[in-house]
Amino acid sequence: MAPVVALSDEIRVKKKTNIGAVEFRGTRLGIGRAHAEEMVAAMDSGPSVMIFDLKDTLLIEPPWPDAGVKHVSNGRPLGPIRRCL
Repeated sequence: MAPVVALSDEIRVKKKTNIGAVEFRGTRLGIGRAHAEEMVAAMDSGPSVMIFDLKDTLLIEPPWPDAGVKHVSNGRPLGPIRRCL
């Protein structure tokens, strides 16, 4: 299998931010802090965007958001999970 990081019009190599997000085609995609500030490859696969690490492991594959949406994540706010007793 050819490595995913072979660049083309549909694949870009990006660096994740310190909060684990990457911006691709005007949309910020939240991936997670577990591997913050690592390099990833973002690929437009038609109805979705595929984010791989540089070892060809698929990290996320969210569908493209509706027009006007600029951020896609898991829906949870930043920080630790709050627990109610």
